[in-house]
Amino acid sequence: MKKLVCYLVLAVFLLFPAGTASAELSSGTFIDIQGHWAANEIEAAYKQGLMQGAGVNEFGYNTFAPEEKVNRFQLAVVLARAFDLDYGNMRFMQEPKASDYYYDLREEAWYSQAVVLGAINRLFSPEGNFAGEENVSRIEVARSIYKAFQAKGITVPMIMLMPLYDDTAQLSRDDVNAVVFVSNTGIMKGNDNLFRPYDSIKRAELAKVLNQCVKLIAMNPVQTGPTPAVKLEYKAVKTSSPLINIELNIPVITGLQDEKTQARLNEVMENDALQRQDAMIKQAQLDSDFILAEPYHTYEIVSRFNQYYVTRDRLSFYVDYYTYTGGAHGMTDRVAYNFDLNTGRELALSDLFAPGSNYIEMINERVKSIIELDPDVYFEGEQGFQGINEEQRFYLENGNLIVYFLQYEIAPYAAGIRTFPVALPSAPPNQADSDEAAVMQLVADFGSKLKNVSLLAPAETVKNSLQENYGDLVSPRLLDKWQNEPDNAPGRGTSSPWPERIEITAMEKLSDYRYEIKGDIITMTSVEMVNGGVAGRGPIILEAEKTDNRWLITSYEHDDAAVYSNGEYGFAFYLPESWQGYSIITEKWEGIDSESPNIENGPLILIRHPQWTEQNPRQDIPIMVFTHHQWNLIQQEELSVGAAPIPPKELGRNTKYVFALPARYNFAFPSGYEEVEKILGNNPLKAFEPESSIKPVEANI
Repeated sequence: MKKLVCYLVLAVFLLFPAGTASAELSSGTFIDIQGHWAANEIEAAYKQGLMQGAGVNEFGYNTFAPEEKVNRFQLAVVLARAFDLDYGNMRFMQEPKASDYYYDLREEAWYSQAVVLGAINRLFSPEGNFAGEENVSRIEVARSIYKAFQAKGITVPMIMLMPLYDDTAQLSRDDVNAVVFVSNTGIMKGNDNLFRPYDSIKRAELAKVLNQCVKLIAMNPVQTGPTPAVKLEYKAVKTSSPLINIELNIPVITGLQDEKTQARLNEVMENDALQRQDAMIKQAQLDSDFILAEPYHTYEIVSRFNQYYVTRDRLSFYVDYYTYTGGAHGMTDRVAYNFDLNTGRELALSDLFAPGSNYIEMINERVKSIIELDPDVYFEGEQGFQGINEEQRFYLENGNLIVYFLQYEIAPYAAGIRTFPVALPSAPPNQADSDEAAVMQLVADFGSKLKNVSLLAPAETVKNSLQENYGDLVSPRLLDKWQNEPDNAPGRGTSSPWPERIEITAMEKLSDYRYEIKGDIITMTSVEMVNGGVAGRGPIILEAEKTDNRWLITSYEHDDAAVYSNGEYGFAFYLPESWQGYSIITEKWEGIDSESPNIENGPLILIRHPQWTEQNPRQDIPIMVFTHHQWNLIQQEELSVGAAPIPPKELGRNTKYVFALPARYNFAFPSGYEEVEKILGNNPLKAFEPESSIKPVEANI
């Protein structure tokens, strides 16, 4: 037998010569992902250049190591690729280096540039040790991705839902926001009501995460503006004497179109520097006896700035003034400049937030949450952090407001200047934002009124109900049409189910005064109100127009397609109009576990055509529901379901269940099988989270 094995191995080598391994690499195929649950995700990540292989095995085949854990160096590199990280709106007087941000990094290493970009964009805290060889946890990945979307200014529309995980209660507010973001966008999910925030992430998981990030970026491209012409340079002032050494880099703005404003701002910054210089010279002269006594205590004043943030409208940077007047050490005073380049006015903290927003409380909460991560660094009690006010020092970086505190303000000298990044909106509040919010609110108000209009009531009652409930929300022309043709009006056509709300799936701005809104009318019964879930979904298309500074719905179309929605397992199945009146039959599938005598089973849901009869049966649409564990057993050929030698075909999945089509479901070719094949070819199943495991909240992201 051993000889036979040897001959077989030799035959394999003869059939697949050495060149095969390089062919495998170029095709993106890895020998160790065959049959793996993430094989397709890994292939996609590799082909998009997001991740690379782990090397070759002893037979010369390329490997990916899907179950290997990811370290922080690797995470920095793949995020830089996925988000195409750059300096954004940050500019530097000298090219930044890894050692500018972390003490434990080498320059010119394979990870150096990615780590620098991650630090500049605040994906990682840019101070202390980077600890790049450490494995990263799922919460660190979620946090870094959340920050990457903020830094790039990418806004992802989503329904705000708070996932209910049993292991996230102790997370900080910032980390909870990250979990909400990655869950709602489908980037990362938990299972069995667990997010597993502190579990190490594996390469296979990361491949799937990166693919979803790239999809979202493609769907919500970064809106890049013209490169700002404004630059920051400096004028050097350097003198030396026995009393004082002076070395100042005084900021100089160039490239501003308004030359008068440019000259005025440069004068402000130069005067600030020279006043500090004159004050130090005067102090040195007063203290000359002390300075010239043995040993010498020559005074110093040095100013430096290395980075600045610039857009078409804003310039923000800081200058560090180091002064030494004897003693154990000198002191650093950080002076921030935040200019509106259109007016030349210095920006106040309130200018960065929408009117009426409680930004001071929000910033206070952010600072407190960061302090709580390492409280030993900071003073306690009255000496510690007491909150900010309108005069709080700050500057801007990519996607972030940076509030800061000088030495001794809230922490000892050795702690240095403490900085706290606070995420800013991707763009300042503008009319487009408020219009979109107004249209969304209009649709929400309209959806909440649908159940109040009983279309079964007498004609006059219906007419009055339409006026009462829709009169302030729709145009007079549309209201008049519905009052004259109540059969075409939206409302409550039966006592149960009833229309509960409208969920927006897409919005498109057609002009400054017109939006198209696509969504679903969600129907409910008393069962769903108690147990959660939805009874059904009906697609609609609305148009809203702005007239006399007021948004009204001017067009309403409902799709006659039938939609079966199952909230218990979390999926909706879209059917053509001819399937209106379908019925649902619930059965069970059974399977044999090859590793044990146990018989596995699960739900088998049949969607039946309304024209089906015992005399003339038609093709059902069968949907098998598997847990993820059961599905993995099938993929590993440890669970056999049905008599066919091929496994079921996946239709979709959420974090709890996988939905699949039985193999050879139409082997008898009953009437209507061609229509069912056509329906299945249009990807009709849309998975969502089982509604018993999520609840709506107002999430702070």
